[in-house]
Amino acid sequence: MKENKKTLKYAVITVAVATALVLTYVWLAPYTIEMDMSVGVGNYTGFDVSTDRVTFGTVMQSGISHRDVILANNDNYDKMANFAVEGNIKEFAIVPASQLAKANANTSIPVTASIKSFTEYGNYTGKLKISLRRAVFGM
Repeated sequence: MKENKKTLKYAVITVAVATALVLTYVWLAPYTIEMDMSVGVGNYTGFDVSTDRVTFGTVMQSGISHRDVILANNDNYDKMANFAVEGNIKEFAIVPASQLAKANANTSIPVTASIKSFTEYGNYTGKLKISLRRAVFGM
């Protein structure tokens, strides 16, 4: 009888802990937004002002181009945004590792393409991945 109570106690604790972990994960679960990125490298400067992707136009060797991505957080809680770049544009892209997006506010995220002096002319593309999750204690 004593053994059954002990087993039941451990079962209840296990279920409670598992439920708490699942609920915490669902509450904090991140979701990811992907944006196309591109930069051309050439012997002239060209502009691209597209607003649905991160484009830097054409940049000369040793040149720099800058764009801001606006994160609109329309929720009533802060979100933590983590950034990653994929594709062959990655070697030129400079993005913050993470940034806090305040509740009910727009946050400007600086994104830069810094072209090295020895870069071959051509088009470089990739994705900006923004992973958002509910911020806990400002983190």
